[in-house]
Amino acid sequence: MTLITCKECNATISSQAFQCPRCGYPLRSVQYNINNNYYHGRRRSPKIVGVVIVLVVFILLYVIAYMLTQFL
Repeated sequence: MTLITCKECNATISSQAFQCPRCGYPLRSVQYNINNNYYHGRRRSPKIVGVVIVLVVFILLYVIAYMLTQFL
């Protein structure tokens, strides 16, 4: 592990850091290690995205059904 200087705030930080702890400047790109299932960076869970999609579909179906009953 070597020490490097942040290009944004000139702080001395580890070369293994993904972002500067002082200013948050990204130092390395997002990486995903398949063997350890460890994700570096921000990513939404597929389960949450699926639940949101299902809720949106149900709300749209409810609105369409409501509108159809009003016009019939």
